[in-house]
Amino acid sequence: MNASELMTTDQVWVCGDDADAQEVARLMCDHDIGAMPVLDSSGRLEGMVTDRDLTCRLIAPGLSYGTPVREIMSLAPFSVHRDADVQEIEAIIPPRKNAKIKQNGNSSQLPLPRDEAIRGIRRVGRKEWKKEVGYHRRSLAETAMYRMKCCFGDHLKNHLIENQRTETRIRSKILNKFTHLGLPQFEWS
Repeated sequence: MNASELMTTDQVWVCGDDADAQEVARLMCDHDIGAMPVLDSSGRLEGMVTDRDLTCRLIAPGLSYGTPVREIMSLAPFSVHRDADVQEIEAIIPPRKNAKIKQNGNSSQLPLPRDEAIRGIRRVGRKEWKKEVGYHRRSLAETAMYRMKCCFGDHLKNHLIENQRTETRIRSKILNKFTHLGLPQFEWS
């Protein structure tokens, strides 16, 4: 099954990162949607605002309904190509051990990947679930990022995206060279 079979293609509602939270909530109610992509001024996907974000990050702390949505949205969204296989986009990051299901199985909305991961862990156990979803790939990626941060610091120096890409490529090449060279030889005296 491809991602396009799960997507809504007829009409997708989006908002700018400067839209106020009440305006976004009204749009979500009017169009019966639980989440809305947030775009920056250049039209790039910057985050997602969900009904849970509105509840937990706006209403519960008592923020003004006029708060810009950029202050309450969930950051770091990821996207996939419409032809991506659903197996490629399943969650590989295990939820916390005390994680609770957010959306019941009888909900009219599509199941949340995080909730499906929790159900899978309950069904087969955490260790077996990690094998099923290829958790080892994530572990390797985390190790690589840890090494990168230890060698070069935790942020990029450049501000322009093209320069950041170049900086990242250079850092990756250096890190690959370090890995290729391996650890120094040690001789017992």
